[in-house]
Amino acid sequence: MKKIVLPRALPAKFIFPSDPSRAESWGRLTRLSSQGVSVSSLSPFQVGLRALVFWEMRGQKFEIEGRVLTNQREVSGYFTHYLFFIRATDRKKLSSFLIDFLAHN
Repeated sequence: MKKIVLPRALPAKFIFPSDPSRAESWGRLTRLSSQGVSVSSLSPFQVGLRALVFWEMRGQKFEIEGRVLTNQREVSGYFTHYLFFIRATDRKKLSSFLIDFLAHN
C-alpha cells in the first residue's frame, strides 16, 4: 500500500517501553501507511528503539507498536523519523482503516 501524505499533520504521543528512563514524547504524523509512519518531532528518537505510537484519526484511536528505523535532523531543528510497525495485527487493522479512508476520500 502506498504512503498517504496526510492533509494536515496529526498530533501523536510516543512512549518508549524499551527505554523506561525516557519520558513520553510528542510529535506529528506526516505520512502514514499500513507498514509504518513518518514523524516530525522536536526530540530525536534513537534508531532501534521500540515505541508505542498513539493518535486519533476520523474518530478512531490507534495504539501501534513500532521500531525507529531512521532519525534525521532537519534544517528547521525538528527531527524526522520513520517507524516501522512491528505487529502484523496492527498492520492489518491499519490497512483496513486506510482502505476505507481512501474509498471515501
